[in-house]
Amino acid sequence: MGQIPYAAYMHLHYPSVIPGLQYLAFGNHVSIFAFLLTGVFALWPSPMSFIALQDISLAIAAILIYLIGKEVLRSRSIGFLMSLAFLFNAGVIGIVIFNIHLEGFILLFYILSFYLYMKNNIAGFVLSYMAMLTLMESLPFLGATLLAGLLYYEFVHRRRSPSFDDRVHRKRMAAIAICIIITISFELFYSYAIGALLSQYASGQYSGMPPDIKIINFIGFQLQALGSNGIDQISSTLLIFGMVGTFLVIFSFGITSLVDPVMFIIFESVWLFEVFVLHNFGFALFYYQYYSYAIGGSLAAAVLGIMIFMEEERRSWLVTGIFRSMNFIRGALIPVAMVISAFAVIWLLSSAPSLVISYATHNAGPASDYAQIDSELATIPSNATVMTQTNVYPHMVRILNLELSPNVKQTVFTSRGVAMINLTFYWFKPQYVVLLKNTQGYSAMVSNSFNVYDYMGSNYSIYYNSSDGLEIYRLK
Repeated sequence: MGQIPYAAYMHLHYPSVIPGLQYLAFGNHVSIFAFLLTGVFALWPSPMSFIALQDISLAIAAILIYLIGKEVLRSRSIGFLMSLAFLFNAGVIGIVIFNIHLEGFILLFYILSFYLYMKNNIAGFVLSYMAMLTLMESLPFLGATLLAGLLYYEFVHRRRSPSFDDRVHRKRMAAIAICIIITISFELFYSYAIGALLSQYASGQYSGMPPDIKIINFIGFQLQALGSNGIDQISSTLLIFGMVGTFLVIFSFGITSLVDPVMFIIFESVWLFEVFVLHNFGFALFYYQYYSYAIGGSLAAAVLGIMIFMEEERRSWLVTGIFRSMNFIRGALIPVAMVISAFAVIWLLSSAPSLVISYATHNAGPASDYAQIDSELATIPSNATVMTQTNVYPHMVRILNLELSPNVKQTVFTSRGVAMINLTFYWFKPQYVVLLKNTQGYSAMVSNSFNVYDYMGSNYSIYYNSSDGLEIYRLK
């Protein structure tokens, strides 16, 4: 939660130590969008301001999905059920509950771009697409898959449609051409910005200036992962999460995502690449923010799949029998029923692993430790700022401002230009620090890279100290 608000705070209160391109560095990412949001933080200087914006953006995305059903598919029922499926999608819920991230805003601009494209609002499409690319350095790649999927649909399917309009087609192609130029421009800018920041960090230009910034070279990181056979080792756990996640992505908005499997793969290529090529475990987990790279493409594939089936004589072998037996073209209840059924199965399958992990985390230490801490933690005000270790998080869900411990990993430069710069915010002191000794999360709080007791110094007094290992400190 803290990374973006911390950086926004520094931008507003310590501009003299943040020169040039460092204004665009926010929590691992280079982001024009986050820089613009500092104005909102100035009006409401709280992490809750970004949480509210993220949740509002997802709510607007749900409304846009309804409009896509109503105005593009000509069915209010389909629009309503698809928007409902979106709001209860395990990936969307993960985005909501897992702090605040720039990825949380992807769905708004992705879905808005798709909606405006399908409505032939060319200027709006280009502007919305450009806004999406301002989010962070990885978005040119996701944007490229959106453009590729739309191009595939236009040339493989729409040109054969009885309703094909050559004038509209030329306008759409002009818009996609403009967006391709914009995509290349943004990628060149991000590459230049990251390269300039890394060289400045390497030269020590920012040493000693609070805060040091953490930046990842996106392309270099991908190349490094490819060169080392993936970020995580392939394991049965990763495969289970990846396969359940694939089911989630395919059936989020109905089986029509697979009317044209090639088109679906194009839309989902970024997410599929991260999970099954780079073995990026984070993209496979439902309570992280990374399903934002998949859900928009799933919607686009499902909507276009309905349009393809309704307009073309040729049918996908995967859905022909199902749709014909249900008289799909004459009734709106069929895709609605599919969405409801898919949602029920998705919810059960996708929630189960998260619940297992939550249970395991909740019971990560001796039962006696956890059995007695809840009553003591309840004495901490819900609106307080609290720093604690990871395995205590499930016990503190009522705390509005729950902070991560500072990341003070040493700077690491690799041959591919990947850098992990220190992210230390010693100027910020939470009101409470909660520790639980003799459990798995405690070691990270007293490691060589970060020692919580040195961090607190003489600024804290003991609030509670028990024989079962629970320690609570309060800012003086």
